[in-house]
Amino acid sequence: MERAFFKGSNVQHLSLDTIVSALWYQLPRRSPKLRRNAAPYLLRGLVSKLYGVGKGNLWGAQVRASQASLAKDLGVSRQWTNELIQRLVTARWLCYHAPRLPDGHFEVGFFKIGPQLQRLLSALLGSRRAKFRVNTTRQLIPTKQDVEKNLLFLKTLQEQLAAKLSQKKTIR
Repeated sequence: MERAFFKGSNVQHLSLDTIVSALWYQLPRRSPKLRRNAAPYLLRGLVSKLYGVGKGNLWGAQVRASQASLAKDLGVSRQWTNELIQRLVTARWLCYHAPRLPDGHFEVGFFKIGPQLQRLLSALLGSRRAKFRVNTTRQLIPTKQDVEKNLLFLKTLQEQLAAKLSQKKTIR
């Protein structure tokens, strides 16, 4: 498996199948209003495009797609595709930006993953993250010199504490 950079640590890429399955399961639960329309199909198509562009890493991936081509892929009208994109952006599954041209029309839009999809990916990656142990497996056995040094330190510490306690008792 390939390794990817993710927020300061190395983790393994998730397969597209894993992402789409989790998306298909979580989308109706996190955004119930998107359950009964073509929004899940549009999001699945865009995630597939982002996965291809980012070579498996969706975090920095950005894809440029026209609403007409997305509508053709889904088999719906461009106006309905625009409505679905707005619903996905409102539910924070996607980030979408279409710059305005000087003549007033909009350029082809840019898509990136939104906060909801980032949370889903973080949860998926977190479940695959390696568990780190608090203590290392290799623990050193102290040498005879270390033991003698520690015993001497403890003996002097006890003497110092005894001297301080005896001073306090004489003052009272």
